[in-house]
Amino acid sequence: MYCGKCGRQLEQGSRFCISCGNAVYQPTVYETSYTPAPTYTEMYAAPGENAVLVISAHRKISFFKRTACYIVFMNDKAVFAHLSAEHQKSETAKAVQGIKDNGLGFFKGSAAMMKYWSSYHQKYYSMRSAEILAEDPSNFVLLYQNIRKVLFKCESSSYDSDGSSSGASGSLRFTLFDGGKLKFSHSLSHDKGRKNTLSTLFADKLKYRK
Repeated sequence: MYCGKCGRQLEQGSRFCISCGNAVYQPTVYETSYTPAPTYTEMYAAPGENAVLVISAHRKISFFKRTACYIVFMNDKAVFAHLSAEHQKSETAKAVQGIKDNGLGFFKGSAAMMKYWSSYHQKYYSMRSAEILAEDPSNFVLLYQNIRKVLFKCESSSYDSDGSSSGASGSLRFTLFDGGKLKFSHSLSHDKGRKNTLSTLFADKLKYRK
């Protein structure tokens, strides 16, 4: 097996990469319907349809309306997978049934549910765009050739004199050649690997701010 971030070969069962410290995805017993995250070779061998980065975000529909989604960055396009209330309810029901089938108690079941959602985005690394689009009618594809510029701002945090934390959530904005804009918020702090991936995909179209 290989690290999905830096490509270093790892021993089977490793939980963290000894080179870059990246957490290695380990599917739990109730995740039988999902394929584990791809290896470094699988991610970069085929053009176009292999996801190279997946981030969790909230799309800004209007000033008051937000919708949860996953942005699946492929080599030539981004696929936007919305997590509607109905879809989230359905996925939660699947996870609950899996927890029951495996006889997990309250505490282990709660931990399993947290693990389920924290690793949920990993499934998109093994899906093609057509499969992602079929999940929900609101899902859509954006070709990079239609993007004029990309602004990625990392989440920032600071601490006040009383010890309380403050800061600003991260944001992502796509400006299109036709004048349209897609706006998202996220909770991602600076990560060198993520920055390098975005820079490779968008080159001089990208403005990245820590």
